[in-house]
Amino acid sequence: MSPLTKKRPRKDQPLRASHARSQTTTSETIYTPLDPELKEIRLIQIAPGRYDDDLRIRLRVHKLEKGGLVFNALSYVWGYEKCRREAILDGHCVTIGRNLDSALRCLRDDLIGRLLWVDALCINQEDIEERNQQVQLMRSIYSSATRVMIWLSARLPTDDFVIHHITRNTIPATTREAILLLRALKRICLRPWFERTWVVQEMALAKESPTLHLGQRSVQWDQFGYYIGVLYNMLENNELGASWPRKSLDAFVFPSHRVHKFVSIRQMMSYRNYDLMELLAATFALQATDPRDKVYGILGF
Repeated sequence: MSPLTKKRPRKDQPLRASHARSQTTTSETIYTPLDPELKEIRLIQIAPGRYDDDLRIRLRVHKLEKGGLVFNALSYVWGYEKCRREAILDGHCVTIGRNLDSALRCLRDDLIGRLLWVDALCINQEDIEERNQQVQLMRSIYSSATRVMIWLSARLPTDDFVIHHITRNTIPATTREAILLLRALKRICLRPWFERTWVVQEMALAKESPTLHLGQRSVQWDQFGYYIGVLYNMLENNELGASWPRKSLDAFVFPSHRVHKFVSIRQMMSYRNYDLMELLAATFALQATDPRDKVYGILGF
């Protein structure tokens, strides 16, 4: 995890200039220490606003094991961290990754009045000891969350077509629509989220079906996984009709296989019938910034 960075506000931005004091603060000013004995975590609240409005975020400290704690947890990839965007965190102007910025802007209407856990903001990334302690709690965080929200990316125009068929459990009848669906599904399956090791436990540990988010459109993971699984099996058994062109089907094999692995892992977890070697084999092709995370990323199971 990379550190949260603070950026000096520009003088031609009056709103952000009012937070100029943040330029001389450190992470200790923003983050009060957490008590590991009490299993404390931070959660955020995002102020309502339109997409282009400033992200205004408040931190709240809660005991993870306190009964009745209702919160969502975000699963996403950090992306290219040199591309940063501004946010206002407890009155301090900070910068966050572009992918997280896009997620919070698209999801803020859905999060009005709700608490959210997101690693880049809820963990003091400059405190190595705290980072290590909080990583140990990730199993409990994602398994306790009311809802796990999987952020794939901003919406592409073809995503609507895919979601239409998934939510209705239908497949196209014409060659043109079949090609469009396979290409659109391929784009979704090749999103960076499906490449990373750490997100596996975040998805698999969710107590309810996670929600997949493509911009402001969403679909339940179980629906998505079932649909991909049916297509995958029909493809394997040559059960799709002549309207489905062979070239497009062949191009869909690898992307669908990647998602099929995720579906299998979640099913494996639901039956508690797995071992470490099975998980390592299932996640072998996934990526991690630190090679050791290919093991640490699944030890949380």
